[in-house]
Amino acid sequence: ITEESLALNIIRNYPQLPETTKIVIIDTILEEAEKYNINPLILYAICEVESSFNPKLKHSPIKLTIDHKTINTNAIGLMGVVWEWHAKELQELNIAQNKKDLFNAQINIRAGAYVYNKYKNMGLHNLANNKDESAMIRYYGSNSKVYVKRVEEKITNLLKNEIYKESLL
Repeated sequence: ITEESLALNIIRNYPQLPETTKIVIIDTILEEAEKYNINPLILYAICEVESSFNPKLKHSPIKLTIDHKTINTNAIGLMGVVWEWHAKELQELNIAQNKKDLFNAQINIRAGAYVYNKYKNMGLHNLANNKDESAMIRYYGSNSKVYVKRVEEKITNLLKNEIYKESLL
């Protein structure tokens, strides 16, 4: 699948997004995929599943326990990044400096790609069959194969559309 195919998909399915935002999303996904050696379809599909490409999305409230303290928070933006869980690393790596930064499409994708890569490089999750599935389970934050299935379905649909388009040529 090509950069053009991803761009056409986001243009066709998300007309409410400004063109400049669409370009930033595609360019950043491709840059981060190359940087971390992640299939760009995975990052694209996570954005679609997490936010339907809404960079300003504040997800439903969740409770987390961090350092023996329970907090209420929200995942933020395109890739549904939880600031409180990843803040220290994101700051140290100069990816984001505060939670509001995650509403920026480019920063959010960079943060999400970093988190996904970190999870991909951990040992295989006991419910996973491969590193990407393991990373998706951890990315979601619970033992959910349903999330993995949703991401995989988005990827399958992108590939089917590409094959169909090529068959018309």
